[in-house]
Amino acid sequence: MRHKKSDAAFLLDMLNAARVVVGYVSGRTREQYDDDVVNHDIIWRVATFYVPELISLLTPLIPPIPPDPESMPPPPSNVA
Repeated sequence: MRHKKSDAAFLLDMLNAARVVVGYVSGRTREQYDDDVVNHDIIWRVATFYVPELISLLTPLIPPIPPDPESMPPPPSNVA
């Protein structure tokens, strides 16, 4: 049986992909981008306007990631 991803997992995937896009263009000018990649006005507009907006909308929808059990302190002993 195939495991069904939760809505939170899909949102987290979308958020991570959006952050990759923003990271790719971050710190570059449009001219630098054009030198690296074929001149695509739509890609530039999406990466610099729509994806950052998407990130700001998705971030509050992602529940906090639970801490790694191995990094948590051991439970207190109940020795009286």
